[in-house]
Amino acid sequence: PLQPVMRSPLEFRRRGGGFNPVSAIFGAGQQGVLYDPSVMSSLFRDDAFTIPVTAADQTVGGMLDLSGNGNHAIQADASKRPILRNSGALWWLEFDGIDDFMSTAAIDFSGTDKLALWAGVTKLDDTARIVAELSADTNGNEGSFYMVTGTNGGFTQAYTSMSRGAAHITTLQTAVYTGAPAPDTAALTITHDISGDLSTIKRNGVAGVNGTFDKGTGNFGNYPLYIASRAGTGVFFNGNLYPLIIAGALYDADTVAKMNAWTAQKTGVAL
Repeated sequence: PLQPVMRSPLEFRRRGGGFNPVSAIFGAGQQGVLYDPSVMSSLFRDDAFTIPVTAADQTVGGMLDLSGNGNHAIQADASKRPILRNSGALWWLEFDGIDDFMSTAAIDFSGTDKLALWAGVTKLDDTARIVAELSADTNGNEGSFYMVTGTNGGFTQAYTSMSRGAAHITTLQTAVYTGAPAPDTAALTITHDISGDLSTIKRNGVAGVNGTFDKGTGNFGNYPLYIASRAGTGVFFNGNLYPLIIAGALYDADTVAKMNAWTAQKTGVAL
């Protein structure tokens, strides 16, 4: 099978301000993904990973997972591929909000009930739109989560993320940051803890409102990860995606702070 083209710790430090997220977040073998559009060698024009992306403004059909877990993302339909964009030191994938998305094969998070997520995004409107979702639909699948921009569940001009175990889905399980009208660029830091009945969210280092309602029992599941859509059929993201990191663990405060700074630098925002 295709193996990821891993960058050296030196290159991650050079690109990310002296911090290596691969060893810090995935060094103990944690399941998850790390996508970084600024590492052009991780991007391909096709979903077979045979035609490298060589410049900005090219479409992306394959994106290597740099975490070492091999959870690569693809888009087989050339008409639904995001576009790599660049401005100065910043690199991102542009999704059109109509039909662009990427997805992975099933990722087995069944060994944990905890997740940490970091994402750099620019939302271009405040319609509810999915940045990332584990499973085809969190509403119907236990052990899943979603990350959404825009008005969702009654929360306006928001960023929201919810997860659940065996419990029925409810907005009270959702971590929420409101009052960020589009267009808005954000470095998001999110955690989910099923057994702890807790979801948290920060936008550019500022905390939102925690979700603290019962999530039920169980771990996260073994599902595909959908990027910029719900199951590739709707709720398409309209905006830019900078790095996206999802890991099956929670981390100490120092690691979180360094990861927040790395994500913010890649996204072009100040904490």
